[in-house]
Amino acid sequence: MMQRLNLKNFDQFPINDHNIIINHYDDFNMHKDIIDRIGQLEYSLTPSKLTYATDIALHKNEKRNVRFSEFKEEDTFIYYFPLIVDRIHEQYPNGPEKKKPLIVFVTQSPESALKAYSMIEEFTKTLDIKIALSHQCRKMEMNLRSMRSPFHILVITIANLLHHVTKGIMRFGDLMYLVLFNLHEWNGTVNYIDLTNEMIKCGWDPKNKCSIIATSSELNEVTKNIYSDFSFRKHYDLTPSSKN
Repeated sequence: MMQRLNLKNFDQFPINDHNIIINHYDDFNMHKDIIDRIGQLEYSLTPSKLTYATDIALHKNEKRNVRFSEFKEEDTFIYYFPLIVDRIHEQYPNGPEKKKPLIVFVTQSPESALKAYSMIEEFTKTLDIKIALSHQCRKMEMNLRSMRSPFHILVITIANLLHHVTKGIMRFGDLMYLVLFNLHEWNGTVNYIDLTNEMIKCGWDPKNKCSIIATSSELNEVTKNIYSDFSFRKHYDLTPSSKN
């Protein structure tokens, strides 16, 4: 049985312990099409120090989860999304072979799900990335229709995620990244331990296979408690001060 670590403490990324030399997205051996898309969207082709820190945390020796706090959501997205979409492209260059997500964005509300979906869709517009969407403001048949063929990314509300895992509708065997999107919006009364236990029954491996990225404009007791319920691996915190 995987052990939940109950991580509620703040653990700042040790930026000064790493010799981070800011250069170009080529430093990550990133696919040219993804770098081109970063430029087309008028982001700087010089990555932020936070992007380097995220890559170190997620992908280097001691893999850790990452919790972003005190950021605006549109600012945070560019720090992590190119890195993770590049990784799934690298692992599955010809597209996913199974009807299992490689990246899952979990949101509190349908409105937040549509916001996340729009951001992902805009970034991946010129890439061969398939996105599925599931939220409770549309018929379940519509939600399931987009999941009937292999897809890379699933954007889903907490309510629908709970429905899908308790009904055995979805599996997580290939899941590489779970993004807890805008934790400051989440409801602290949901039993997230039960939810994560059901996810584990459906193949989710949060210790060995799947990295967690959490985003929140606030770091308070509610967001700490929710994040802790998903914590099976150590983490680093990234805040605006991590840029320095």
